[in-house]
Amino acid sequence: MISDKLFQTLEDKFQPVSIDSLPPRDSAFVLGSIANPLSSVNDEPQFTDGVDRLLTAIDLLNQNKVGYLILTGKSSMIDHRGLAESTQLKQYLIKRGFNAEKILIDDESRNTVENFKYGLTVAKEKQLYHHYLITSAFHLYRSMLVFETLKDNHEIDELITMTPIPVDYRSNRIPPGIEGFIPSAHGIYKSSIALKEYIGLIAYSAKGYINYHRLLQDLW
Repeated sequence: MISDKLFQTLEDKFQPVSIDSLPPRDSAFVLGSIANPLSSVNDEPQFTDGVDRLLTAIDLLNQNKVGYLILTGKSSMIDHRGLAESTQLKQYLIKRGFNAEKILIDDESRNTVENFKYGLTVAKEKQLYHHYLITSAFHLYRSMLVFETLKDNHEIDELITMTPIPVDYRSNRIPPGIEGFIPSAHGIYKSSIALKEYIGLIAYSAKGYINYHRLLQDLW
């Protein structure tokens, strides 16, 4: 119950969307943490709970809602070895029949700020300016704050737009009954993920990656 409340406060910052009703954009801009680099076998991605990010991007491409996929991220690990996550994901999609020219990657970024900086550099080379931002619903709030701060600080092109698409909801939307009051390992795990995101908001605010005035206004 506590973990659900922690998640919902973040997840409900943006309304769910229906892909069928969306207008076309240049790309689906997908944030990383979709695969676990430590579990990779033969350079094949081993997907995490965040795989909905990739599945939604694929749906957008298949329905001609976007012309390109932009996959961001090397790894969040300091001592990363092996292929970048985005490289693995591109190879995975190519093996399954997707056009390699439609899949652009940033294989250097290690956090959300770098996802935008490096990923949008790749996008600009193709003159792509209007994007759907796809990430887990609980992470979307911090991601949009980062994007808006980068834009306000003129660190990215002012013509760039990001339309948020929340996916990968972690909170229970239907009351679980009495089971929800019984402590569980899964509940502790969920709470740790949510708390990490709140800590991320505080840390990004302290570093100037997001506008702390906007953060305080939204949260209070």
